[in-house]
Amino acid sequence: MSNIAWEFINKEITLNLFFSEMDFICSHLRKSEKEAVSVAVSGGSDSMALLLLINHWCIRKNTALTCITVDHNLRSESAYEALFIKNFCENIGIKHTTLKWIRPTEKISIGKIENMARDARYNLINEFCNQHSIKIVATGHTWNDQLETYEMRKAANSSEFGLAGMSKIRSISKNVKIIRPLMVFTKKHLRDFLNSEKVSWKDDPMNENENFKRVSIRKNLSELNQNILLAKSSEIKLLGKKRREIEENAVRFFQNNINPNDIKFGFITFDTQKFLAENDLIKPEILKRAIWNIGGKKYTSNIDDNILKQIFTFKKLNTIGKCFLKINKKYISIFRENRNLDEILIAQKNKHYIFDNRFSLFIKCDKFQNELTKFMVLSVKRLGKLCSNSELPHEAIYSLPCVCVNESPVFVYGSDEIFSENITVKCEFINKVGLFDIFL
Repeated sequence: MSNIAWEFINKEITLNLFFSEMDFICSHLRKSEKEAVSVAVSGGSDSMALLLLINHWCIRKNTALTCITVDHNLRSESAYEALFIKNFCENIGIKHTTLKWIRPTEKISIGKIENMARDARYNLINEFCNQHSIKIVATGHTWNDQLETYEMRKAANSSEFGLAGMSKIRSISKNVKIIRPLMVFTKKHLRDFLNSEKVSWKDDPMNENENFKRVSIRKNLSELNQNILLAKSSEIKLLGKKRREIEENAVRFFQNNINPNDIKFGFITFDTQKFLAENDLIKPEILKRAIWNIGGKKYTSNIDDNILKQIFTFKKLNTIGKCFLKINKKYISIFRENRNLDEILIAQKNKHYIFDNRFSLFIKCDKFQNELTKFMVLSVKRLGKLCSNSELPHEAIYSLPCVCVNESPVFVYGSDEIFSENITVKCEFINKVGLFDIFL
């Protein structure tokens, strides 16, 4: 029997292994036993097994459980499957809610619609959990899914970080984390468990559609012998351990060397010599996280040897991940590029807006009711005036947001001046939720 992916023997062993895995994950989250959890269930075998297992764990811990199903509306059967899960939950006394995604009406490629559906699923789940003060969502990713992820990333020439696969814990927002307690189980194990409990599931026909890359990889993996699969699993495990060690050191560097007040104004500065003293494996991770946070891009940028060479020789980096780096022997500063910045036309005066995927603004205004009044959120660079906190570097000031009425500023982030008494703006920088995560 492998210690990487367990095969089914009986219910008691399965429950004990699952309880152990949940307790291990929750200890890393410092989760109180009284805190509610949720579980995302699609109706497939993996998520139905997770629903049963986590229900047993919640009963044991006296923890409230909510089952969430997202009706992605990609197939005609999806509404029926959501009803199937709802009825199952009612029969065993679990709260259930169905969240519906309104898919785009225009024609979209299979690969793109799959990504859009995944993003929408997490967005809907995150919104629901925030509304109900739920901090943990369990998903049904298994050992098989981990292998498929490894193969997909290997085919895409991913770094060792990517080849470490999915983590057991991942932040999807400031207050909500995804946990994956089934990655010690095979899909076959979970189906054997469901059969032993006489519980059915709904197979998704999209899982057989080889137009999806993951499905074709799954087919290829099914043709490999067990020794090869275990060797791949061992490599993933070793790479995961290496990733955690690097991340721990990168996060420690941030905690010890970054001024939170700088980040609040959309830039990062740290000591050059302290950075150069770090291990060569840790330097790219420090830069990757810093650029990701300041640039506002969805994914992190690759930091190659050429980029590090420019830093070692104190040369300015013009563009990377929507940022530029100002480098000298004392400090490395990372700023947002002063181009391709958002311009937002404000249609409603009491609403949240996201500027440049970096700043959250809540704009309240009751007195400017003239239909000809034009509200905009611009960058200071676009405004053409350095009307902000003079103590900030001008490179940072240029990319800050300002609110304008008929092209005149009424609010500039970081400014001590009050331009109008008729408008209230609350603004804050949005830190990436995974900036200080260490992936388990």
